Amino acid sequence: MFKKIATNTLAQLVAKFFGAGLTLLTTYYIIRLAGLELYGNLTKVLVLVAVGFTAIDFGLNAHAVRSGTDHKKMHQILGEVLFTRLFLSFLAIFALNLLIFFLPSAYSTSVKSIFWLGSLAIIFQGIYTSGNAWFQSNLSYWRPTISVVVGSLIGTLLTLYFLAHSPTLFNLILANTIAALKPFTCGHFPDHHSRED
Repeated sequence: MFKKIATNTLAQLVAKFFGAGLTLLTTYYIIRLAGLELYGNLTKVLVLVAVGFTAIDFGLNAHAVRSGTDHKKMHQILGEVLFTRLFLSFLAIFALNLLIFFLPSAYSTSVKSIFWLGSLAIIFQGIYTSGNAWFQSNLSYWRPTISVVVGSLIGTLLTLYFLAHSPTLFNLILANTIAALKPFTCGHFPDHHSRED
């Protein structure tokens, strides 16, 4: 048990290390190559998107892990959690896209007009977080960790590419949104026939 806990802790640390490290790297190059104004606008979008990430949490995974007493029950609950999170994601996207038009003038027209693209990441984050309920129930974190690493690498490479060729707010938000597709990079959801060990 101790070995499994240590391994899973390492997996989570690897995910945090890559996520934070690559974010620091892209932040440096965005400021250096695109300037503070574009970085500021990008940050405004990402902060609101992060609000959406928080809004769709609601402790659903903790409930799923407690309630998933067996293989069949866990699949059923996972489906319910996913459906609930998708509903909350669309609700959060609608609310935030509406809210941004009533925020102070510090949010420029360009930020307001492109926020919809960044907000799509809320859907992908909802799918990723819902899939994590399965791995949390099995104390198995390496597949989601690999997804985070792959997603972060893709986002970083796209950001650096856009900074070199076309450093616009649209492109940088696009890179961030594509990076949020991490649940699909490594088959984040398990199959329906076997549990992860």
